[in-house]
Amino acid sequence: MKAFKWNDCMANIILGAGIAAFGALIIGIVKTQNYTIWGRGGPGQGLFPMIAGGGIILCGIGVLIEAILGKRKAPDGQETKIIEIKSRELYNFCVVLGIAVIVVLLSEVLGFIPCVAVAMVLYTKLLSGENWLKSLVIGIGMGIVIYCIFVLFLKVHFPKGLLGI
Repeated sequence: MKAFKWNDCMANIILGAGIAAFGALIIGIVKTQNYTIWGRGGPGQGLFPMIAGGGIILCGIGVLIEAILGKRKAPDGQETKIIEIKSRELYNFCVVLGIAVIVVLLSEVLGFIPCVAVAMVLYTKLLSGENWLKSLVIGIGMGIVIYCIFVLFLKVHFPKGLLGI
């Protein structure tokens, strides 16, 4: 199995940049989906994601600053730690992040609940290696549970998309 190895400073720089980019992605999605930040009645559905995205960006910048300044302050002769990320861990991360971004981008077109159900099928199949039948049952079951709890009981309005679900 292939592994990626970085010293701790480089790993923290990559991590900080990734965290900041993720925060920027959240803000970008809120802006492209035309969510209301503040409306006539008060806070809109885009306010919390904007605050969270800004906070995530600040955390990423903090990690970057700490990594850069920490490298300068490291005493001479101190061992640098080697961070090792195995290819399977990187694959899992990319699958989760990729499917999550696709769900957010397609939920307006296809509907939030169908997108989440399909995402659950893909997560189950790709990450746990279950067969397609079991993955489908889990994904459809999650879609039904989410619909019952959030739409029927809590009256949350999700994007319905072309399917009207």
